[in-house]
Amino acid sequence: MDLIINADDLGTSLEINDSIFYLMSRNIVTSSTIIANAPAFNDAVGKMLHHADKSFGVHLYLTQFKPLTENPTFKTIVDDNGNFNGNIMNIPIDSALRQAVFEEWYAQIKKIQSFGIKISHIDSHQHVHTIPHLFMVLKKIQKTFEIRRVRISKNIYSSNSPFHLKNFTIKDVLEFFIEKLLSH
Repeated sequence: MDLIINADDLGTSLEINDSIFYLMSRNIVTSSTIIANAPAFNDAVGKMLHHADKSFGVHLYLTQFKPLTENPTFKTIVDDNGNFNGNIMNIPIDSALRQAVFEEWYAQIKKIQSFGIKISHIDSHQHVHTIPHLFMVLKKIQKTFEIRRVRISKNIYSSNSPFHLKNFTIKDVLEFFIEKLLSH
């Protein structure tokens, strides 16, 4: 069984990109997910070519940055500057908004693929892909792009496990996994 350590938010900033690619070069991070319209997207794409042995997924978003598509239905989930405002978690999601989300996620994936990037899996910023009313949108995206793997929001712990993530820092988590790797 292979241990997969995924780093989210690729493309968010040059610093995040550099950190992720540094960890990849040290074989600490094995995969990453990229945000299609993040400020440092082009930098990330350029560096991904040097890490062909790693897997890359799409980090779908609806809570930050400007949408790639223009849709009047987004008026409740974008701010005055046209950026997603994080409100998707707090509003009713009707069929028009579901269709708009499908079109946006479709555009995000197409943009990533247009750079020749093979998408291995899906996850999302602030786990928006796990919103129950967007489940069928996610399934339609998966089917459209033939992406079988989707990261769930709690994939290394459960609230009743002895290793409960919210009690630990990132450093603690990394030390835990490194210790486990070295003990085998």
